Formats: sequence, C-alpha cells, structure tokens
Amino acid sequence: MNAITAILAEDEAPLRQALRTLLAEAWPELRIVAECEDGVAAMEAIAAHRPDLCFLDIRMPGVSGLDVARAAV
Repeated sequence: MNAITAILAEDEAPLRQALRTLLAEAWPELRIVAECEDGVAAMEAIAAHRPDLCFLDIRMPGVSGLDVARAAV
C-alpha cells in the first residue's frame, strides 16, 4: 500500500515545525511531500505533488488557505 501524502502550508515557521512534529508522532506513516510558506507555493505544490491531504493555514500571504482549498477541488 502506498503511503498517504500531504503538504503543509503555514507562513509561520515555528507553527509549521510544530505541526510537522505532531503529525510525525500521531501519524508516522504520513509522508510530507512539501512545506509551503504562502498560498501561491501551496497551489504550486498541490499541482506538482498531487497530495492526498493538505494542511492549510487560513491566513497566509498572497492566497488564503480557503482559496487554495477551493482551487484544489
């Protein structure tokens, strides 16, 4: 079975690191394929990696997490 893949999109590095750490503890099989600092990078990562899940900050520079989610559908 293939690993579940995900991207993390959070503009604050300490929060992104904390989320990565918590996910690794709670879901060790999850494979993070990209980490993004803004909405535009998140949209590019989704197009490039086609992840199974996206963890999106709602308020990010450029494009909000909600707009990224709408575009990914």
